[in-house]
Amino acid sequence: MPGEHRDREPPEQFIVKSMPEILADLALYEQRKKMGPEYQVAGRVESVHLQALLNLSHEVALTEQDGKLILTPLMLFGSGVEEPDAPYSGYFDRQTQSRLWAHTHNRRTDGILVDTPSFQDFKVAKIVNPQTDMLVIHGRGITRFGKIRRHPVTGAETTSTSELIHDYEQQIGARLQKFDKAPNQPFIGDKYTFEEITQLAKEFTKNSGMLLDEAEWSDNEGIERLLKILNLKK
Repeated sequence: MPGEHRDREPPEQFIVKSMPEILADLALYEQRKKMGPEYQVAGRVESVHLQALLNLSHEVALTEQDGKLILTPLMLFGSGVEEPDAPYSGYFDRQTQSRLWAHTHNRRTDGILVDTPSFQDFKVAKIVNPQTDMLVIHGRGITRFGKIRRHPVTGAETTSTSELIHDYEQQIGARLQKFDKAPNQPFIGDKYTFEEITQLAKEFTKNSGMLLDEAEWSDNEGIERLLKILNLKK
C-alpha cells in the first residue's frame, strides 16, 4: 500500500495518549478556542469515545500510520476555533493513502442530523486508495462507505464519475460545486435546504453502491463489527 507520507512524518510528532485523555485535552483546547495537536491513540477506541467526539464543535478524523491509529482535530468553518500553529502536514496523505479514513459528522446546533457521507466526502472518496476503509461517525451510529460502483441515475455499473456527476446534476437540477463553470444550473446550496442536501447525499450513497455497512449505536453487534475496522483489527 502506498505510504509516501510516512517518510515525512516522524512518529515523534504525535502525542501518545488514551482516548479518555485525548477527550479531556480536546475539551480543554475547545474552551480556549484553540485547535489541539495530533495524537497517536494508545489502546482501543470504544463506542462511548466516538459518541463523546460528536459533542465537539469541530470534526475529528482517525487515520493510520505505521499500524497506529492517529487522531486529528479538524477545523469547522464558523466554529470560532483558531487554527493550529503548525498545519497537519501529513493528514491529507494519510486521508487518501493509509488503511483508514474515519471522521465525525458532529452534532449541529440546528438539530439536523448528518448521518451520511456528504457530497464533499464523495469528492475525497474518488482519490482514496482502494484499500482504504472509509467510515463516517454520526449521531445515529457509524456508516462504512466505499467508492462509487453504480450510476445513481441509471443504476448501471460504472468506474467513471465525470459523466455520472453530470447526469446526477441534471437529475437534481443543481450543480454540486459552487464555483463550477457551468452557469445554467444553481448551486445545490442555493436550491435545496441543508436538510434536503443531507437526504440527497444519503440517497446518492445507497443508489451509487457506496454504502457498504452501517450500524446504529444501539446495535452492539453491528457497532463492534465496525469498531474492529476503526481499531485496525480487520
